[in-house]
Amino acid sequence: MRPVDRPMVSPVLVGRAREWERLDRALAAAQRGTGRLILVAGEAGVGKSRLLAEVRRRATEAGFVVVEGHCFEPDVTFPYAPLIDALRSFLTHRPAPEVADLIGPLSPELVKLLPELAFTLPVLPAPP
Repeated sequence: MRPVDRPMVSPVLVGRAREWERLDRALAAAQRGTGRLILVAGEAGVGKSRLLAEVRRRATEAGFVVVEGHCFEPDVTFPYAPLIDALRSFLTHRPAPEVADLIGPLSPELVKLLPELAFTLPVLPAPP
């Protein structure tokens, strides 16, 4: 028998029919232009990450741009931590012209939250 040297993830999502139905409806609503916010919470090890990995895969296949942010225990006093993390991960590896197009006139305000953007966008317009 060969030892397992890396995590094994089932390619089949098991036992989450009710949760998946809700998430599937939310994806369909988003495709129609009706936004949704869904909070996925639960004890460690119950399958939140696996469920979200499946949603991320299906959303990407459906043509969505998936932006992901995380919030960690030390961030409890840091306002907007998961949103800032999501923006950071979304913008980090994009070329400067694309970043400038994406954030446009909001760049002076976003630089306050993401100071590293000042290096990507050296010429910042005055705040609106």
